[in-house]
Amino acid sequence: MYSVQIRPRVMGHLGRAACLFAGLMFLNGCGSTASNTNSDGQIVAGDGSGFGTALIYGGRRFSEPPPTEKREYSCPKAEILDGTVAYRSGAADVARGVAYQAAIGDIARECALVTEAQLRIRVGVQGRVILGEAGKPGTYSIPVRVAVRKGDQTVYSKMSPASVTISASDTQATFIVLDEGILLPVGVNDPGDEYTVLVGLDPQGGRPTRNRRR
Repeated sequence: MYSVQIRPRVMGHLGRAACLFAGLMFLNGCGSTASNTNSDGQIVAGDGSGFGTALIYGGRRFSEPPPTEKREYSCPKAEILDGTVAYRSGAADVARGVAYQAAIGDIARECALVTEAQLRIRVGVQGRVILGEAGKPGTYSIPVRVAVRKGDQTVYSKMSPASVTISASDTQATFIVLDEGILLPVGVNDPGDEYTVLVGLDPQGGRPTRNRRR
């Protein structure tokens, strides 16, 4: 009976060959990984064909999210309602019977979003009161109305009387009205296209009065 013995020298050759082969494989692997690592040693994607890309993304890349579009709004236009820019008080059909005449000289508006669904509008009205032949110094109340329309529908309306004082040495005075209470809902459409701000003198809505100064 023969017995087979494996010589240590042969084992040494095989062990060195296996280690050398493993070392080469390890070096090749390290070379591939190193080309796709950052300074902290983390694997990063390179040009899409590297080891890091295949490992992390499975050969696929994440697309950049589309930029968020910021919605823009425009402020509704403001205009004077036809036939309400001026009016006279007193016996206009009698010679020298006009007590005073009031007229709007300028209007302005400013818009700001309170939330994405609500718009605030500030409206300013400037005008002048001039005494007529029958007018006397004193304090006058001028009925200024501010309204907002959406199509044919009035969605806001407010009477804001302007108090005007004409001294004994003057025959005219200016007035300013500021309406800051307009809050409008904002839908899918631009509020500048949906709404219209209307301003005018409305003697029928508020009867003007005069307080004689003592």
